[in-house]
This record gives sequence, structure tokens and C-alpha cells, in this order.
Amino acid sequence: MKKRLLASLLCLAMLVGLLAACGGGGGTNEATPPPADGGTPAITTTPEPAPEGATFQSHIRIAQPSDLPSNTPYGEHATQTAVLTNSTFSRLVDVDTSDFSILPALATTWESNEDSTVWTFHLRDDVQFHNGEHFTANDVKFTFEYAGSADNEGIMAAIVGAAYIDEIVVEDDYTITFYLNRSTADWLIYASQKIMSQASVERYGIDVGGSIGTGPFRFESHNPGVSWTIVRFDDYWGELPVTEQITSVVIPDAAARSLALEAGDVEAVFAPAITDIPRFLHNDDINVFRAESISTIFLAINTGRPAGEDMRVRQAIAMAVNRNDIALAAFEGGEMGVPGYNFINSVTMGHAPVDAFSLDLDAARALLSEAGYDANNRLQLELYTFALMLPIAEIIQHSLAQVDIDVHITEWAQSGFSANIREDGGFDLYVQQSSQSGGVLNIIQRFITADGDANLMQYNSPELEALFQSALDAASWDEMMYYYALIQQHIAYEVPLVPLIQQYLWVLGASNVGGINLSNQPNFVDFSNVFAVEQ
Repeated sequence: MKKRLLASLLCLAMLVGLLAACGGGGGTNEATPPPADGGTPAITTTPEPAPEGATFQSHIRIAQPSDLPSNTPYGEHATQTAVLTNSTFSRLVDVDTSDFSILPALATTWESNEDSTVWTFHLRDDVQFHNGEHFTANDVKFTFEYAGSADNEGIMAAIVGAAYIDEIVVEDDYTITFYLNRSTADWLIYASQKIMSQASVERYGIDVGGSIGTGPFRFESHNPGVSWTIVRFDDYWGELPVTEQITSVVIPDAAARSLALEAGDVEAVFAPAITDIPRFLHNDDINVFRAESISTIFLAINTGRPAGEDMRVRQAIAMAVNRNDIALAAFEGGEMGVPGYNFINSVTMGHAPVDAFSLDLDAARALLSEAGYDANNRLQLELYTFALMLPIAEIIQHSLAQVDIDVHITEWAQSGFSANIREDGGFDLYVQQSSQSGGVLNIIQRFITADGDANLMQYNSPELEALFQSALDAASWDEMMYYYALIQQHIAYEVPLVPLIQQYLWVLGASNVGGINLSNQPNFVDFSNVFAVEQ
């Protein structure tokens, strides 16, 4: 089966190469958006260390777009909860999103058997929780078992990958072994979980005990709808931050958050409005922090409807959509986002180069003609979107009109968008953005496989399913990455969706602020080492 599958994929790659020779290659045919006027903007893309010998503010205030729904790491699917607990909890292992290496944290070393079904971790012996409880392997076992199921009290964001665990064995106070029910070459990604205190949860309950971690800051207080505060934990096992207290201030209006920064009411702004950022890029009083995001905005094609069922139509759409028009018109001249050609974008773990279809109107018209559509028999498509993506949808509408495709746009509410349009089912196209949690293959499972909860495209490819299963069954990381690269090329060729824009993450800070780690997605933004130099 694998030999036949590999032969099919090699043929697929050759076909894409032939198409590339006719103008549909890996994105090189479209002009790069020009830089914005005004010179080179000052943008910080990597977290800088606090300067030696400086004097720092003890207290930093950060404007947040919404309130804190939970202060426990598994209590809510919410960015504010994740960002808070990135500072108040330590993980079993850390993932460096700059190069995807696995770093020691509460575990110092680890090893697995040959087929990646047994993983043993060796733990630090010098770690305390914020209430003085001593950290041991029992806390790791408790966290994975308690937070692994949404059936347990207070668990709304259960650990992804817990279902792969057959048994967890505490070998001694500082050694723990996970026995898995299948080969899991990317288990270290799943293992990067925030560890709770068993004794604290059992003594105080999940709402109080579940907020007690081992991170560099401890949770102090929450004034609902107004603010929440964390203070430095001086018995932290790692390097202490220079900032003693961080207060997050709830300011729902994006413009008001920016004004608060300019007025000096806060030192930093999390999730600023994209439309506000250009005016700060050349402002010496403001530091702009930016990181490439794993989130890709894409145009999905309903393969369960007549037009989308035809791969020639899907490929023609990919060659007709002008990604650079989208970047220039909808993303502030290309400064807020860049054209994307791979659904698994360049800052996503496991990204592989693909030969993708790019702008080629003549080739698109030729494919549409083969499928029976032309100026005398124009293809009619229904596109569903929501307000945030409406400018993108309108550019797509204009692009497809150039190849005699008429697109009607229907705007839906953003809240419940996916569930509502799935129930409606009357769309040929929709615009959405990707997200990822858990293991490397999670994004493919959710968005692309036939039973994926985010696959509204009705895409069902036996070849894709076989590749995905081979990746899941891989006994080693290299074998998993081999199949993952084939999966990415398969998606690029069959085009169940068209990647459009690779987005950025943004934070604004005063000119004396630094040390912010944006990582590659909102839930991993970490303010633990933020600092403000006294002026």
C-alpha cells in the first residue's frame, strides 16, 4: 500500500511541476508588495533580554481586549487564560517556536523506546508551588489524568492527546513514565503541558487550587471586568524576572487601548487593531513587537457541491485569486500580512516547501474551459463570510470575475460562523483562518481529514487519509515529517482550500518596554520577562 501511495505522490509532484512550467508554480509569479512609505519601520521580532545595569519599573500595566474567564490553565478555551497561565505555570517541557526544539523545563531529560509508545521523563527536584508545596512526579500524573478529561470539575480545555495514554507510572518522586496506546513520535509536543499541584487542587478545589502553579509569577487578584494582577514568585526555580508586578487592564475597544498607551495609562497593548499599527511603525515613542503567526487565512471550497467537486475548478480558483491584491488592500499595503501558499505555513512545526498554484489567469481559464465553464456559461458561486473577512471576500469576488466566475457574497455573524454555515450548507466557498493545538498533525486532522471537526469543505480523499494514517503510525519523528511533507504537497495540488495570507501577531509597547515573547500564536504569548526601563 505504501509503495503504491508513494508512487502516486511522486506522479502528483511531477504533474504540479508541469503546471508550474505553464505558470502555476510556488508563488514566484506574483509581485511582492512594496514597502510602505516612510522608510524602514522599527519592529522587534525576537524577545530581547533586560539590559544589564539598568533600573526597571517594578509594575507594568498591559491593556487586554477582554476579561479573564479563568485563572486555571485548563479552565477555559480563552487567550487571556492561556497568556496569564504562561506566567503562573511551568510546563513539563517547553517548545521553542523559533526552531521547534524541545527544551527542558520541569523535566530535565527524557527518552522513549524505538516505536515511541513509552516515554520516560526525569524531573527537577528543586521546584516549589506558589503555596510552598513541593513538586513531584505525582503532580505530573495528576495533571494529565485530571485535566485530560472534560468530565472532571473545572476542566473546559482538556489536554489534547490524553486519549493516547494507556497508563502513567510514577517510578519515584522525580521519574515518570507514560505508556501510550499507539506510536506517537510527536509526544513531546503533547507533553508540553502546564503542571498543577495535586495537593492544592484536592485541598482547595479546582477553582482555587488549580490556579497555584510553579511559574515565575503567582496569581494575586482579579477585579472582574476591570483588571487582574500577578506578582513575582521569588522562590521560582528558574531565572527571576526583573518586573515585580504585572496588571492586565481590560479595555475592550481597540482604539481606546492604543490611546491608553499614548496617554501613558498602560505600558503595553495586547492585540492592537491592525488599522492602528501603521501609524505606530515610525513613531519613536512606541515599540512595535511582531511575530509571524501559525494562523493562515484561507479560502475553503465545498467539495460536496458540483463545482467544488471538480478538481480542475478548484485549481483554477487557486490560479485566479490574487493574493497580493489581498495583502495590499486588506492588510495595510502588505505590512500586516503576507501572501501564503501552504496551509501549513512557514512558522508552523513540520512546514515543508510545496509547489503550489499561483496567479495565472490564462491557465485558470483553460482549466475552467475543460470543466465546461467560460464567458458564455459563467460559473456561479456562493461565498459565505463574516465582517472581519469581508474585505478579503470582496477582493476574491473581483479576482474570480476576471476568469468569468460570478461570486455572490453572504455575510454571517462571526459568533458561531462555522456551526451556522455547516448547518445551512448552501455555500460553495467560505473564508476562515486556521488554528492549532496539541500535536503536529492536529491541524490536518481538524481541517482536512474527512471526520475533522473544522472540515466544512466535505473534503474526503482516500489518498490523504492514507497519508495521514501513515504519519500517525510513524515510529520516529523523521518518518512522521516525511509523510507530513507529502500531505502538504497533496493539499497544495488537490486544492480543497486556497491559502491566502500568513498573519502576524502584534503587541505595542512604550519606547522603554521590551522582553515580550510573542511566540507564533496568541495562546503562547508570554509576558513573563517583560520589562520597562526607568526613564
